[in-house]
Order: sequence, then structure tokens, then C-alpha cells
Amino acid sequence: YFRSDDVLQAYELALVRVKAAADAEAVAQEMLEGADPGKWVCVRAESVQAAVSGDLILLVMSSAEEAAGLVDAFQTVCGGELDLVLKK
Repeated sequence: YFRSDDVLQAYELALVRVKAAADAEAVAQEMLEGADPGKWVCVRAESVQAAVSGDLILLVMSSAEEAAGLVDAFQTVCGGELDLVLKK
């Protein structure tokens, strides 16, 4: 987590490459279901999102605004289209 304007904010980002793009959606769903936005002792992530592009999965836990921005940036880097975006 990090401090911004003296407010603690939860933050986690993971980028995973799976062996087969065909497995990416199932793996992303498992990652989303297993993500615990309250895993930190003193803060809780407001948003959990997983995005899939081919064989890449981005998982982010943070504020809703920051998560949306990171998913948008991932989409841009991946050529403008994502195969799937999951939110919790």
C-alpha cells in the first residue's frame, strides 16, 4: 500500500502470462475469485479487476478510479482491444 495525501490506499498489480491463450479466461476468473481486497491489515482495496488479452492477464486491486485507469492503459498497450474484463 502507499500513502497519498496522508490517506492509506491499498494497491496490488500482477501481470501473468499463461501457456495457452485458451486458458486465460478461466485463469483470470480464478484469480478474481481468489483475490482478497481486504488482505491488508489497515486498508481495503475498493476495486478488483482482471483483464485478459490473448495469453496475458492483468489483475489489479486498488481504488476504482486507479483500477479503471490501469485497465485502460493495459488495453492501449495491447492494441486497443481486450478479450475480457472482470470486476469484483
